[in-house]
Amino acid sequence: MVSNQDTGMFSSLYLVEYDRYAGNQSVRYLDAALAEHELPSGFRVFRVRGELTDDGSDYANSNLYGTVHSQLIELVDPDMDKAHTTGGIDYAPSAVGEDAYGCMLFEESAITPQGYPSTNFFENASIGFTGLTIAAKDTGGETGTISVSYSDDSKPEISGELALTPTFESFSNASVLTLRASTPILKATEEMQQAQLVIDGSTYMLPFTTVKGDTVSTECFLDPEALSPSSRCELVYPAGMFVLGKTGDETLLSPEVRIPLQADSSMAKIASAGLYANTAYESTTPSVSGVLSCPDGNLRFVQAGGDKLTVHTIDQNNPGHLSSSTSIPVSEGGMDEVVKALPLENNHMFVVTRSAGYPSTTGLWIDLEAKAIASKINLSGMDFWAFGARGSEIVVASRHYGDNPVGGTTLSLLSQNEDGSVSAKHAWTSSAEFIATQNHLLFSQISREGYAVETESIAAFSFDDLARHIASVGTEDFENPFPEDMRPEEYADTVFYINMQRVLLSAAESSDGYAMVFSDILQDEESSSGSELLISFGNDATKRAEVQLPLDNSSNSGVSIGRNGCVAVRSSISIGTAQGTQGLAKTVFYDSETLEAKQSLIAATTAIGSWTSDGSWIDIGRSITNTMNGAGSPLGNESNPIEGPLIHYVLTEPIDTPKTDSEIPQDPSTPPSVDEGQSQGTDPDTNDERSDEAAKHGSLEKQFAQTGDIGASLAILAVSQESWHCMRCEPR
Repeated sequence: MVSNQDTGMFSSLYLVEYDRYAGNQSVRYLDAALAEHELPSGFRVFRVRGELTDDGSDYANSNLYGTVHSQLIELVDPDMDKAHTTGGIDYAPSAVGEDAYGCMLFEESAITPQGYPSTNFFENASIGFTGLTIAAKDTGGETGTISVSYSDDSKPEISGELALTPTFESFSNASVLTLRASTPILKATEEMQQAQLVIDGSTYMLPFTTVKGDTVSTECFLDPEALSPSSRCELVYPAGMFVLGKTGDETLLSPEVRIPLQADSSMAKIASAGLYANTAYESTTPSVSGVLSCPDGNLRFVQAGGDKLTVHTIDQNNPGHLSSSTSIPVSEGGMDEVVKALPLENNHMFVVTRSAGYPSTTGLWIDLEAKAIASKINLSGMDFWAFGARGSEIVVASRHYGDNPVGGTTLSLLSQNEDGSVSAKHAWTSSAEFIATQNHLLFSQISREGYAVETESIAAFSFDDLARHIASVGTEDFENPFPEDMRPEEYADTVFYINMQRVLLSAAESSDGYAMVFSDILQDEESSSGSELLISFGNDATKRAEVQLPLDNSSNSGVSIGRNGCVAVRSSISIGTAQGTQGLAKTVFYDSETLEAKQSLIAATTAIGSWTSDGSWIDIGRSITNTMNGAGSPLGNESNPIEGPLIHYVLTEPIDTPKTDSEIPQDPSTPPSVDEGQSQGTDPDTNDERSDEAAKHGSLEKQFAQTGDIGASLAILAVSQESWHCMRCEPR
């Protein structure tokens, strides 16, 4: 043992033990083929950091909150950079996919100051050099022989300079900035310095930086309006943020380092952004619907909170302002989550909510003029829903769990009665895979062989036809719906012949066609490419274009088509480790003809946003910057600490724009699109003249219009082995 003379004889040491298959070491491990083997005989080396606290009452380090290479005791495992099995009760942990057990030193193997793992504390020779070489000479028997030697030949000379080089070309508002250091370093824990990001003269504090060897990772989480493609950016690490080396009693700290950065050129340009007044919420993330394009031409969203639901209407001329906020009292313990919202005719809305505590799910018909709940129904017995509307009637597709018939999907029609009660009728189809778009329910014909799942075709059946058929044949017993198999393909509006080993994740429709996202999950290793696929179709089911979506730790959660055909694909993304980064979503905008990615937007949203009539995109959710306590943020003082955080909005500059004037249909005999066929109206509520602090970030005069998608499509990936049946309905 060579001890750390500066902090006590036993403060830092290496513990070496000889293990063999005997006594309490009579354990086994599994090789790559899951075959059992007895634990071999060899030397285990443990790195111990036993420094005490200042008062000597406890260890300064711990395995509870320590990190790799900086904890109380750590196995110096030759396989330590490989993924390991958990072992469990019966087996010792070992490297995944390895046939030989590699967590020990065996004959002719060694740990040196130059290798990895090394005998340097922190795995950093500039800070924790020991000069030790621990070499196994003889192993395999009841006893073993080991050699421990010392040399300072490889001890590095410590320089006071530090260079940090980005490993990336550009970055967005939500990124992990990874840089390579010119020498291995440590983060200085006593100085408590934070990285700073200077964007166009504004400084943002980035509190989450980690260091591993010569790799520095700083997490950047800002609202999208903080950064534009043309921004001038500089990343600053203040002096004293890193430890370069230690010599005796002297600790050498880093100088200030400034690195110019390039903003991602594909980020959407922001026209206006800020916080909506009177939208305070108490939880970590606001419970709101997506932005809904309503029949009267308005954009609205629904917010749940305690004893009320609030329907907010976005000002058509100033999207940074809410023209009205209609509060709807709710009883019976309140509503804590908006699951789904559908705009209906005559200033009504259908909202599915869920309460906290004992989960209960309720469907509410809301009368915006009366500011009251017109009807409600308990939906707690339904599972995996997709919703659509015909007038004020609601069509619900949910998983069928009954015995007669077995499996498949229950199709329910919910209708209001004059006295406010709700009547329900139920029919059944054997298909268990469905997706809802604005006007259609898409049923997938699935075949399965082993782990391979193939979508043969997708039939689009209108909610109008579904409602008409359920009304004519449905029963009033949800557990025992009309048992004759409804078969959609025979009378489907459109049938898409897919024939791919992929599963439909989400879809959207417009007056001109469909956009669908497919996943290749549940495939065997040979057929899986590990990516999602976006395909655009015409209304005649002709494939127009397709593109593989990038693999960036994302999962698709919604599609929307603009008036001019631009396709917005929203995906939930996972970036970094900092608390508050949950709920981030990336929306990528694809060209209407080629599906080439045009621009992207990262925001903290709970559902998909919406298009405006000029082709801009609006998203709502929480403020990323405020959640991460970003100092220097231009939004830093806008959340009322008494009320709580406010809902954040972001509006892009136009993205969905026509390519040429000649491509815009001018023939008045052409049937209007979903956008163009709706009259522009005003909200029934009186205008709220309260000014929004957020409006100071910019406002544009815009007229909102209906788009091809009213919210996030619900993907049901319940793959069954049942044979496909078509839906049999009365012809229209």
